[in-house]
Amino acid sequence: MLLALIAERRRRSIEEARRDVVGAIDRARVDRGEALSDEQIPAHVSTLFVAGHETTATLAAYTLLKLATLPECRRRLD
Repeated sequence: MLLALIAERRRRSIEEARRDVVGAIDRARVDRGEALSDEQIPAHVSTLFVAGHETTATLAAYTLLKLATLPECRRRLD
């Protein structure tokens, strides 16, 4: 599915394709100035999703911990 999305982005104009994460990653260049391969782009997208998921989950867990252990935090939300 992601490879089909990459192919679709490559058919669009550069300005239009840069409006989302997949398009921006597709336009990214590696150190030698070469485009990322079809295998590299899904790896980068996956990394972004995992990193975003992990930080969001950590923040949610920390917030719930503070709400459970600090009565003043709970009172401020009421």
